[in-house]
Amino acid sequence: MRSKYIFLDIDGVLCIDEHDNEESVFPYPFTVDCVKVLNKILLATDAEIILTSDWRIHFDYDLKAIGKEFKRNKVIKSPIDTTPDYNGQRSKEIFTYVYNHSYIKSFLILDDMNLKCCSMRFLRTKKDIGLTEPGIKDNAIYILNELDHSHVHTCINCDTEFVIGNDNYTCSTNCRSEIEKLKSTYKTPPTDEIINDFVLNNKIKIYN
Repeated sequence: MRSKYIFLDIDGVLCIDEHDNEESVFPYPFTVDCVKVLNKILLATDAEIILTSDWRIHFDYDLKAIGKEFKRNKVIKSPIDTTPDYNGQRSKEIFTYVYNHSYIKSFLILDDMNLKCCSMRFLRTKKDIGLTEPGIKDNAIYILNELDHSHVHTCINCDTEFVIGNDNYTCSTNCRSEIEKLKSTYKTPPTDEIINDFVLNNKIKIYN
């Protein structure tokens, strides 16, 4: 089982040309320079691709057809899977996929949308630049090759990702103070573990 994964969007990441007019024909070519950057990331990390783009819906989740499109555009790897569809709630789609596939330890999200999950593992691209943006290749490789994902936790107060130190559940003294205030409102204060489980289950239900 591979250990590194890229949750990949297409429009605004691999495709930066304008294709949103009424005469556009789907599918349309990927932007060559963006493909070159993605291939360099794939070669440097040996990561697998999980497709998050709406293209997966257009292709009826047919990985064989999607793979042909990637090969036609000279991407050196094709997606091995797709995220589920929760009516365009991409943060929930990605978060739920990671939660349901416990073997995924190291991953990167590439998307031009303003997502709310996994802030330390998310690189937001600009839709008119995509992967050609300076520095994004090196940042992507760092996240997949250098970042210790086993030490990345999500703050139970503000939902920000952080590298754990003495506190496994909150990212700052301010967030710790907020959690302690919350605990003080209960006759029997909940543990951090209970709060974490509640937050996790809540995100799976309503993340958007």
